[in-house]
Amino acid sequence: MFFVTSQDLVGNHTSFGFRKSMLLDHVCIFVTGNRDPCYNSDTLVHKNRCQLVDRIGGIMNIGPKILRISGPLLIVTIALSIANCTDDGGTGPGEGNGNGGGTNYEPPTITQSELTDTLNTGRSMHTATLLNDGRVLVTGGFDGRLRLKSCELYNPEKKAWKNVADMAENRALHTATLLKDGKVFVTGGSRLNGHSSVRFQRFDPVTETWSRFIDRDSLATIMDEGRMSHCATLLPDGRVLITGGYESIHDEYEKTYEIYNPVTHLCKMPDKPEPWMARRRADHTATLLENGRVLVAGGFNQDERYMPYCELYDPGTDTWSEADAMRTGRSMHRACRLVDGEVLVVGGAVAPSIYTVTCEVYDPVADQWSDIGIMKEVRYRHAAAQLSGTQVLVSGNRFSKTTELCTIIKGSGSWVYRDDMFEYRCNHTMTAFSNGVVLIVGGTDEAAHKQLSSCELFLP
Repeated sequence: MFFVTSQDLVGNHTSFGFRKSMLLDHVCIFVTGNRDPCYNSDTLVHKNRCQLVDRIGGIMNIGPKILRISGPLLIVTIALSIANCTDDGGTGPGEGNGNGGGTNYEPPTITQSELTDTLNTGRSMHTATLLNDGRVLVTGGFDGRLRLKSCELYNPEKKAWKNVADMAENRALHTATLLKDGKVFVTGGSRLNGHSSVRFQRFDPVTETWSRFIDRDSLATIMDEGRMSHCATLLPDGRVLITGGYESIHDEYEKTYEIYNPVTHLCKMPDKPEPWMARRRADHTATLLENGRVLVAGGFNQDERYMPYCELYDPGTDTWSEADAMRTGRSMHRACRLVDGEVLVVGGAVAPSIYTVTCEVYDPVADQWSDIGIMKEVRYRHAAAQLSGTQVLVSGNRFSKTTELCTIIKGSGSWVYRDDMFEYRCNHTMTAFSNGVVLIVGGTDEAAHKQLSSCELFLP
């Protein structure tokens, strides 16, 4: 639910539940001035020093319900989340036909971490996808006022960004998956009006263009369910598994899943009665295992809150089964598949405004989770990049610019601080090139209340 706190002038607080909604974690938005909150469905406004925002800082069209609130001073606590998915199983550099006009771009060469070219548009909650030709595609996100449909390509040789064709729809909290043919499949997310999107598109790196919406209701451009904060995982046969997420129209966390078929260009739920996941969830992770199954871990729903529960999807039989639960329930965590086939899960939110330093590793042979080291500091809205089969770099947090490197040897993980980033960042992305250099893109500087256009080339 929304939690609305009425505060008098000397700072005393009382809380009461307002309405069922999509709370995943708490961010305080201060609403001050006269007794009735000011609301504008088109723009972020500051009338009478009043500000009302949705889960990513934009406007959600729920004005009539909000307008009935009154009080001398209000604090509205709302949700903020980003999608957390691992898209293991994609092709390596140079494979497929997605190379930019037949060119392969060399990864950037640096001797120490450095700032690189800035984005043309500052953004957070975007996606960043390493293309087969070595470039990086950034899509959508949030600029502090609106969700974006703009996209940019990073040339690692020139260390420069350029704008490319816009998506047809503004999106944040969406997913982007590199397909086996080198195209990028973008789906769902939070639209310009704040509601979850049902639409998907494909980006062609050769032409640097997006597939078109054929018409408003074309099955070739829509999913069966609108979703944000969902996961999309590339399967070994080239299809994409789309799981869970939040559906805003009906205010529901989803336990449904869909399969995108790149041959038919259709994205559909299975044609059988309720073959869903056991639990509704958003802000979970979905990791492809070596045996071809997909591990879905953790996440959040309004009933069970921060969940430890996990499930396995078998694409061969199109069935779900229960997996061992994590030691710690969490959402907005990060997951990476290690060289030995195990899955590392890092950080996340474990309760409202409470984040964790804990890490766990899943053994798919034994179907068992175990604790594996503790980070130096809590991580939430952070980013993670796998540098090798045994090393994972994490960065950022709310009000943090630190980085940590985890090395896993024989079932034991050790964490050490690495150099700080140049900027305080959360809600950013990290993309690892083949030579170990990491591209850090955008994000939010919460202390400065801005979405970042700065980018870094980080040498761990």
